[in-house]
Amino acid sequence: MCTVLDEVEERGKEIGKEIGKEIGKEIGKEIGKEIGKEIGKEIGMLRALRGLMGTMKCSGEKAMELLGIPEEEKKKYREKLNS
Repeated sequence: MCTVLDEVEERGKEIGKEIGKEIGKEIGKEIGKEIGKEIGKEIGMLRALRGLMGTMKCSGEKAMELLGIPEEEKKKYREKLNS
């Protein structure tokens, strides 16, 4: 037999699930935005590197130096330029 406390508990679980779904959606959106920004930055930098390499007839290393790419990011761009 169902008591008032059982009904309250069940309703609490339903509300918790609804709130959890909404929080999950918001977190997912924020993570997606951040990933999108990073991908966009990377694509833009690769375009700039390739543009410099073509226009100035310089190596990828020189192009990275000219654009001021930090040392810790250079490996990532080397791999992308060579793929």
